[in-house]
Amino acid sequence: MDNTLWICLLGMVTIVTLRWLFSWSLTPRNLQLVRALFLQRFLTAYPDALLITENDEQISARLNGHICTFRMEALYLRCREFPFRVEEFIQEVMLTFELALREPVGLPQDWQQHILALVLRLDAPMPDDMLFRPVIDALGMGYVVEVGEGFRWITQQDLESSGVNADELHTYALRNLERSCNRLVIDTVNTMKEGDDRVLLFHTHDGLDASRLLLPSFYQRFTGRFGDEDLLVGIPTRDTLIMVSVSDQPHANLLAWRTNAEYTSRAYPLLSTVLRVTSDGLETWAAE
Repeated sequence: MDNTLWICLLGMVTIVTLRWLFSWSLTPRNLQLVRALFLQRFLTAYPDALLITENDEQISARLNGHICTFRMEALYLRCREFPFRVEEFIQEVMLTFELALREPVGLPQDWQQHILALVLRLDAPMPDDMLFRPVIDALGMGYVVEVGEGFRWITQQDLESSGVNADELHTYALRNLERSCNRLVIDTVNTMKEGDDRVLLFHTHDGLDASRLLLPSFYQRFTGRFGDEDLLVGIPTRDTLIMVSVSDQPHANLLAWRTNAEYTSRAYPLLSTVLRVTSDGLETWAAE
């Protein structure tokens, strides 16, 4: 009995130690190895898929007229938590990705529950008939169906095949994006004595943090945390949203610097400049 207990304890210590070592060993090079292993499995099984973007943050592929995007961070986090199941996780992701790409043209039957609005650059790779709306400057709003930890982009052909109009799709996409705010993770930096915040950083990492700026309710949701003033927002990447008050000049200048720095250093940038959010919508903003 004593030997069995010691063996169990030794096994638990070994697993915890290996997990710790694996988490510390997830260097950029090892993250690239995980990505490379996924790509090798995927392209070997489905050689007719066309890669559009491929980096440490996301992979997008096209097949049968569909474009799907998978967020690699979700895979990295699972591999860090359970290092002995890397092959299993890669296989699960590959199957989910492939099923989404091979779906018939059109929307799923329960599309109202899964459609989302997603912010994008208008010069990003996209299908010729992809459905989108301009937002401001180089930004637009596309529509996706959630697929596991990824998204399938919606095209005009999908709408026509399903008998859905663009306004109806838009309404449900914003409704679901609004609901996603229930899982928001926000870091607060330097709260003022009066109780107002100085800096808010969205840290949800669900691929929607920057897209939440598209919500009509965004201003009403957050202006109260800054003394009911206009907001300045940086969205250098899809998973980054940083917010300060328009009257806080030191933090506003720092936000402008950080937004541009992250935009120029990340593999899939979104916007290098800061936006001003008012009760009337979005405006461009330049540091003084």
